[in-house]
This record gives sequence, structure tokens and C-alpha cells, in this order.
Amino acid sequence: MNNIMVKILILLLSSTVSLGALAQEVQGTKPELNNHTFIPVTSMTSSFNNTQLMLPIGIGSTANFDFTPDEPAFDTLSGLSGEILFASLGFKYSQKVQDWINFYLNLGLTARLGTNFESLLSQGFNTVVNFEIGTMINLYQTNRTRLSLSVAVQNYDANFVDIDGFIRDVVDGAPDPRIVREIPALTAGGGLHFAWGINDLFGVRAEATYAYGETFTRGRSSGLFSITGGVDVDFNDRFQVPLGMALTYSVTTEPEIVYVDNRSGRMFFAKLAYTGRKDFDLGLESGIMILPLENLEQKPKINMASITMSYFFN
Repeated sequence: MNNIMVKILILLLSSTVSLGALAQEVQGTKPELNNHTFIPVTSMTSSFNNTQLMLPIGIGSTANFDFTPDEPAFDTLSGLSGEILFASLGFKYSQKVQDWINFYLNLGLTARLGTNFESLLSQGFNTVVNFEIGTMINLYQTNRTRLSLSVAVQNYDANFVDIDGFIRDVVDGAPDPRIVREIPALTAGGGLHFAWGINDLFGVRAEATYAYGETFTRGRSSGLFSITGGVDVDFNDRFQVPLGMALTYSVTTEPEIVYVDNRSGRMFFAKLAYTGRKDFDLGLESGIMILPLENLEQKPKINMASITMSYFFN
């Protein structure tokens, strides 16, 4: 786990330092349809076959939520409240092979941490490192639309510091109570990715993915899905204003986001981006995630913000 995290940080730092010079030598362009330039977003995989590198970094937190332990030993504790801190770090790279196919890999780290005793007792300190490798194949394209198929394999390395679960195991006399659970998981699947350039100002994108494989409950397999739709606006071509906006909405059960088996989360994000260059994108994403948490029936609201940088090479 720690070695993987170190490798991700080294990759991110070295890439950030060297990409400026590299982008000047091998300039590319953002994906376009019908004279509309699409804005990269973190919640969707690009349906285009450009060579691209994206570096997203995000942070967020819940509002105060109430927590009552379900272990009889803590019956006297009630009305506890706390907050959860969320963080994410990513490295996404796609390599164009032909005009109709590319290969991509995604590295990511997500983390959740209780900010006080109550929330730490309820949620612990959890991290998930995910590695995905896949290919994007163009199925159909016109001047205005594009439909692509993705096939991918994902590997997850989850670490859960479960204080509440450890206490329950001790009280129940479990033979091997553990406060830290390390769980690997492997899934495979694919998806359809659609893009539509309405005109030079507006663009629409949608994707639906499905994967099947291991979950974070040992010995159990399940299907996972994600459905995302979005619209973006680029003011640069029509008004010579180097700004763009993108809105996306997602429903997902992907484990690096949801963490909890057989429950789904919803996400709404808005992005404001600099669009003055065709080979570079810099943006700020902010939004709301409604995700399930262990030991809570209701899904709390998480406010998130992230900075994204994308480079296009050809």
C-alpha cells in the first residue's frame, strides 16, 4: 500500500515538472466535434483517442452528521456528531495508437478520515488505491457525434481502519479481531461513451459503464455500474473569451468512490476552465456528492472541490 502511494506521488510530481516543456515540443489539441471544443472533466472518460494527460487533485468534507454506535457496550453514548474529510489524487494518461483506438491507464488515491473522536470511531481512516488499464475504440463518428467502446481492468487496494468494527469483534469474542483490514479487489468490464457537438458553443456527453468482480467484502463478487451525463460551454471560439463551463451528473457504485457494497452514490459537479489554449486545460471543479457511509442509514452530503490540469499531445 505505502509503496504504491509513493509511486503515485513520484509520478505526479515528476510529470508536473516536465510536462510544460514537453507540451511545447509536442503540441496537440483538445477533442472537437462540429467546431465545438470539449472541456475535460474528472467524472468521465474521454470518448476520443487523443494522447492526453490529466492531473486532478481534490478535497472535501461532510457537514456534521449524527452517529449512534450499534454496539450494546456503548448504549450510553448517543447524539454523537462529527465530520468526515475526503481527499483524492489522480494520474490519468491515454496514448493514441490510431485514429480509432487508444490505450489508457488511470492511477488514483482516495481517502476518508474522521476529523474528531466521534467520526473517527464511526468511519475510521480509509484509503483506496486504484489502478485501471483499458482501451477506447471508436465505433461510429460523424461531423457532430462520436460513439466509442471502452474495455478495462481495474485493481483496487483498500485499507480500512475500522475502530467500531474492532470493538464489536472484541466484545463479541471474535477469534481474530483486527483494527486494520487490507482488501485487494479485481474487476473487469466496459462501457459506451457518447459525445455530441451541437455547435461551436455547446457540447453534450454521456457514458454508461459496467464491471463485474470482487468487492470489498472478502469472498464476494458483484456487478458495478456508473452512468454519467454532462453538458459544456466553450466561450472562446465564438466570443474570444478564454473561459468554459461544464456540468456533470453521475450515479455510481464504483468502489473507489462509494466504498460500501450494494449501495450507490450520486455526484453533481460544475467546472470553470481556462480555454485559451488548444493543448492545455486548467480548471476548478466544485460540486456535491451524496454517498453512503458505514453505520449510517442516511447518505450525508459531501462538498468537494478539485483542481485539474490536462495536456494534449496529438
